[in-house]
Amino acid sequence: MLALSPSRFRFFGRRRTRPVAPLPYRITGVAADYDAAVGVTTTPAKVSAWTDATGNGNNLAQATDGNRPTFVAASEHFRGWPAIRFVKSATTYLFGSSLPICTPLSGADKPFTVFAVVRRATKISADEYLWTLGNSAQAGQSYISGGYRYQNNNSQRVNSDVRDDAGTAATNSTGMNEITDFAPQMLCWSFSGTVASIYVLGASQNLRY
Repeated sequence: MLALSPSRFRFFGRRRTRPVAPLPYRITGVAADYDAAVGVTTTPAKVSAWTDATGNGNNLAQATDGNRPTFVAASEHFRGWPAIRFVKSATTYLFGSSLPICTPLSGADKPFTVFAVVRRATKISADEYLWTLGNSAQAGQSYISGGYRYQNNNSQRVNSDVRDDAGTAATNSTGMNEITDFAPQMLCWSFSGTVASIYVLGASQNLRY
């Protein structure tokens, strides 16, 4: 992940005391890993920086206090494990610029996959974005995002967007399955060439690009 967009999500942290290496480190080619239990800088209860646990240097930060997410030391929603809470209405987010991950992803149709464990805190009548890759502030650049697309008062669907620098959607891929509950969920976005696949708890969202 290059950036975490403002939204109502909690990221859970894995216990690092287990004898077996956590899953991300058993996957070849992991570019970045953001763990709420490791590498979080707080000031005092807000997150000012989140270090990439892989050591690859894809670190995230937020210099503006009002835009910093909240650190939850023991989340009741993730069995007492740490979490970071982002709130869309407060425009809380973390980001990085000119990160090392930009180099391998530069060029056309580079394959990559994003995993996230999240929980929505409430239903809102708007789209919510969990992560963004790209540079939306520079002319001629495009960016891709993953999150939830608003459907109606009771649900949203997991989706991904490809947009130009003006924010105009070039390509949109929205799952067919409604997400109506507030339980923790494992989300996965996988991109290869012009194909996008999205999964919720391992179930395909029947996407089409």
